[in-house]
Amino acid sequence: MARIRTGILAGALGVLATMAAVAACADPTEIVVEIYSDACPPSGRSGRVAGDTAITVSSKEAIDRARPSAVKSGCDAPASGLVGTVTIYPSGANDGEVTFRVLTAVDRPIGACSAADGWAGCIEQSRTMRFSPRTTQRVVITQSIECLNRRCPDDQVCVAGACFEPGSVQEDGGTATDAARSDATIIDAPAVDGAVVPGTDAGDSAVPKPCPPGCTGPRQTCEDGVCVTTCPVGGACTGEVCPPNQDCVIRCQTSNACSNVKCSTGKSCRFECTSQNSCQNDLSCAVPRCDVHCAANNACSTLNLSGGDATVTCTGNKACGDTVACSATKCTLTCAGASCPTSKACSSAMCEGEF
Repeated sequence: MARIRTGILAGALGVLATMAAVAACADPTEIVVEIYSDACPPSGRSGRVAGDTAITVSSKEAIDRARPSAVKSGCDAPASGLVGTVTIYPSGANDGEVTFRVLTAVDRPIGACSAADGWAGCIEQSRTMRFSPRTTQRVVITQSIECLNRRCPDDQVCVAGACFEPGSVQEDGGTATDAARSDATIIDAPAVDGAVVPGTDAGDSAVPKPCPPGCTGPRQTCEDGVCVTTCPVGGACTGEVCPPNQDCVIRCQTSNACSNVKCSTGKSCRFECTSQNSCQNDLSCAVPRCDVHCAANNACSTLNLSGGDATVTCTGNKACGDTVACSATKCTLTCAGASCPTSKACSSAMCEGEF
């Protein structure tokens, strides 16, 4: 097992950490993972761009059952293709083994990426490494669009659409010209409302999910069938922001961007509080599916969650403020140390994480 912290990813990333900080006086035992993708906008080929990227850190035996340790939206440096950087520390022996998986969603939401269908619609890379005591190891993971809907054997990795032994992948993420390679298995692309997604064998004439009615506010755009409200474009957001019976994303990107915001009329809601003090006073979510990401210092003040399935991810000093109250059917809180709320109240039948 291992614990992680984020470097460049810290602005909009949910982090799972399970241990205290490494002693400052010792050379660190760590694996620094730099994640790149040629699907980062504006470099995305033919409009195929990266959505969320998730990294899961676990043991080799448990990696398929583990929850994502961190989730990042978009890319930190699109021009260079940098998605972000994650540092992994051992939580046990400093020469122990760790497995990590990187998933980048392209043609479907990150939560729909699944081994059951060969990671269709997503780019998947996995590595198993051993920590080296008091040594920093650096690994470059390249989420190439050529590896989308391509599957390599479990003991190989995809680089530029072909399969290679992990040992032949160089530190910069490329391979030597004489490295042994094999063809990847082509996976059927995921369907979107019964149609094949653009860019697959059905051609680019297929259409993405249509915009539902009602997503027409001054701050609202529609992204593949999801109504996205960006605050504070057109003024800070307050009150109910999700049109009725829709899947919604509320992006609170600057200080005081969202105040007393509610999401109670939609089907699902994702709050992205990615700046200091970006979600203030009270954030209320009461829908069948609610995800809250407080990914900066003091990003959220008070959270009240109810409905069906609620998850809260806290990253940063006092990221989730003073109170997280959850009465949903299932509540999951991911936080560590100073990022955890002062008061945690969960009255649901199923409570996970720090509740």
